[in-house]
Amino acid sequence: DNNRSFLLEIKWGEKYPEEMPDINMDAFYNKHVAKPLKEKIIKMVQMEAEQYLGMSMTYSLFEFIKEKFDELIVDQSEECVVEQDVEKLSICETQDVAVKKCIKKEQLTKAQKRRQWDKMDARGEKPRGWNWVDIVKHLSQTGSKDDVAPT
Repeated sequence: DNNRSFLLEIKWGEKYPEEMPDINMDAFYNKHVAKPLKEKIIKMVQMEAEQYLGMSMTYSLFEFIKEKFDELIVDQSEECVVEQDVEKLSICETQDVAVKKCIKKEQLTKAQKRRQWDKMDARGEKPRGWNWVDIVKHLSQTGSKDDVAPT
């Protein structure tokens, strides 16, 4: 419930501490922070990081932010001003949506649903061997070659 806060993301590269870190303030939490203020904070942190190139600087950067917090956030207003990226949002109705609404799901009776459920196992697949043929039963129904009478 405080508009005088922000989230700062620092990402170190492969060559840390010889290279500058990536500093990002585009987190969702920072939607109340004005864009010029974000740029100011990033610029000040980058200037501080330049002094520590070649040395470990993570702790030093966070201490700098804690010490200079009041100076960094002085331009932030008390009222909640939320920046919105309206150009990224779009609302459009396409014919695909209308087509999806028109397709009705087939209505099955309870008996039909029960029969379908009995045919399937817990994963929605048919059980193993559902299409196997009992060879003994099949041969007893058809007979063997010897049983055929010559004509």
